Amino acid sequence: HICCYNHIPFTPALLAANAGSHAMMPSANDSAGTGSVPPPGGTGGRAGAVGALLAFALLLALATALFSQPVENFARDLAMSTISPFEEPGDDIVIVSITEETLGDFAYRSPIDRRFLAELVDKLAQAKPKGIGLDILFDQPTEREKDTALLQAIARAVKQHGVPVIIADALTEDGLTPAQIDFLGGFAPQAVRGLANLRRDPYDAVVRGRYAGRRIDGDWRPGFAAALAEAANTQPPRGDAPMVFYRSGDGEPFAFTAYPAH
Repeated sequence: HICCYNHIPFTPALLAANAGSHAMMPSANDSAGTGSVPPPGGTGGRAGAVGALLAFALLLALATALFSQPVENFARDLAMSTISPFEEPGDDIVIVSITEETLGDFAYRSPIDRRFLAELVDKLAQAKPKGIGLDILFDQPTEREKDTALLQAIARAVKQHGVPVIIADALTEDGLTPAQIDFLGGFAPQAVRGLANLRRDPYDAVVRGRYAGRRIDGDWRPGFAAALAEAANTQPPRGDAPMVFYRSGDGEPFAFTAYPAH
């Protein structure tokens, strides 16, 4: 836990009341000869002191709101990059990356050619992994034959090879239109869905936490990574939490094994 204390030097202005001594002579109507003498300094000095204290408290609160979280983020990032624990890359997770070289073989970049994805799913399913995650949003149709080929490949992976397939999901509050929601909801009914959201810091948009999922109409909808973990018979905890960043034994950033999709 990192605590940040913001100290702002502040020198209050000197408030002086040189009111002197004011004695009030009894008036002609004051038969008892009594008068009133105001307290030294009156109420003006106290009001000024209270105003100065309120201004100081306001400045302190403003400085804390503006600088406390960014300073804490910087300290945490520095600690993670210098004293994070070591972990050798495991062999149970493999990344198949769609690179610029992969996209260069297609007639169009987006949406990604679904016949190519179908062939990729078939190859991966034959290796009998614990699960296949397609971190791609299938929210609109492309070419009919290619769409059909991908649907059939996902169905074969699940039914014939017993390999669960997880695809990215999103909702209206994530920016999708009703037409996109309808198409995505009916695409590949054999596939498991995981919300393709990231937990970004509201101050600088850096991802420092794990997105576990959220409740929608009373039902729990896992994030993409959580859905993939569940498919591999691992029950991830629900609720967002800070991520732990690892380094390899030689001090390099931790990275999973990755191969180009082409």
